[in-house]
Amino acid sequence: MTAPRADLSDVHVVINSYGRAPWYVERAITSVLRQKYPPASIHFIDQNDAPLALDPTLRNEPLLRHHHFPDRVGARARNQALRLVPSGWIVFADDDAHWVDDYSEHLLRALQENPTLQFLAGAVIDEQTRLPY
Repeated sequence: MTAPRADLSDVHVVINSYGRAPWYVERAITSVLRQKYPPASIHFIDQNDAPLALDPTLRNEPLLRHHHFPDRVGARARNQALRLVPSGWIVFADDDAHWVDDYSEHLLRALQENPTLQFLAGAVIDEQTRLPY
């Protein structure tokens, strides 16, 4: 019998972006970094023609890997990420969204309560209406 899951050390976050202002991407990355249970890695797939200049504190973040892949097709960028992530769970996060402060706790609980889970999807919640869309 395996020990119960205690963290998200096999979870990798992928954020791909094309044409967004740096602050959107930085907000998305920062929201992942401030979680109680950090992921194993964050892969930023930069689809812009010229690499996006992120804040220096983020560029030096050990969990963050910045990959420049100048291609405007989001699916190809995500497929590229599948080659970069060693194994485990992959969480695709939008570049113009951010994780609520307790997202990692909800994710960990879902994985703990469903150890045979192979796929998990979530909803996007509008900040003003608090309704999914």
